[in-house]
Amino acid sequence: RNLLIFIIGTNDVHRVGADETVRRVAYTIESIRYFYPGIHIVWQMLQRRTRKTWLLPEGESVLNEISRCNVRLTQLAAQMNFDTIQPDIPINYMYDGLHPSAYGVNMMEETIRHYLRTNKVICSSFSTVPSFSSTIVSPPPLMSINL
Repeated sequence: RNLLIFIIGTNDVHRVGADETVRRVAYTIESIRYFYPGIHIVWQMLQRRTRKTWLLPEGESVLNEISRCNVRLTQLAAQMNFDTIQPDIPINYMYDGLHPSAYGVNMMEETIRHYLRTNKVICSSFSTVPSFSSTIVSPPPLMSINL
């Protein structure tokens, strides 16, 4: 089965808030399904950030908007039949209050790896299943962020 995993950042929530972000996610999913019928979509939930946004001051109000967005994404996933994953990176592993540290990236990778294994996806850059052909070149890793 074909699978597409999105890792969503907080830029949309930063600029337009939770409701518009979820509307944009819905539009993206509709578009992908139109052009790629039958593809299975997985969406990683928003990670915490404490830095201010264009709409909200720094701190708790930003965390509340991210939480609200994640609740709405979970509801959308049930309505539109796609999966969500959540590494739930602790805020102290967001090295600048916005971007994940190396440990945070590892948590993201582990969450994706767990999803792929649990759902028996065997053809991925995380797969330990040997290739049937020695001429197939392995794809690059899913996560290659150097911090």
